[in-house]
Amino acid sequence: YRGLNKFNKNERHQVEVPVIVSTGKEVLKKLDRKIELKISNVDWSPSGKPNFNGKALENIGISLSHNNNLLLCIAGLGDQGCDVELIAEKSKEEWMGIIHKKYHKILEKIVSVLGYLNLAGTMIWSAIEVIKKIGKESLELEIKQIKEEGIVLKVQGSNNGYVLITPLKFTNLKRRVIAFYQ
Repeated sequence: YRGLNKFNKNERHQVEVPVIVSTGKEVLKKLDRKIELKISNVDWSPSGKPNFNGKALENIGISLSHNNNLLLCIAGLGDQGCDVELIAEKSKEEWMGIIHKKYHKILEKIVSVLGYLNLAGTMIWSAIEVIKKIGKESLELEIKQIKEEGIVLKVQGSNNGYVLITPLKFTNLKRRVIAFYQ
């Protein structure tokens, strides 16, 4: 969606709502639920988070993220959170300044494994954005696995919740990091 980042909220919602409905329909199909999902089933919280309305949809979570021309949408049972970020170029001091102190050791560990400060910093930033979206920003994160450039972080205190993070290269777009809560 060219120029999505420049759209006002109403213009952005016109693009986002059909994507939300389509994603929600796929989840309902996989759950074998015979519910007709409509545009009218999508609401927005005051913070801007999309939600499904209706008794039959209340345990289906949804999350959106966009970065320039890329829109990411996920849906599933329970809390959902996703984020997409362009890999940011910052100094170590800048990263340490914008990432809360409680995540500094995780950042340093990821840098030591991957060897790329900006990739690691963007990955941590993206993970923080995801846990904010699910309302668990007060919880700690713990590295469970780093494999190649994919990272799994355990959200301490959640019911088996994890943030999965990986960089992706899309055709005609700069490399980005995506993260989502599962």
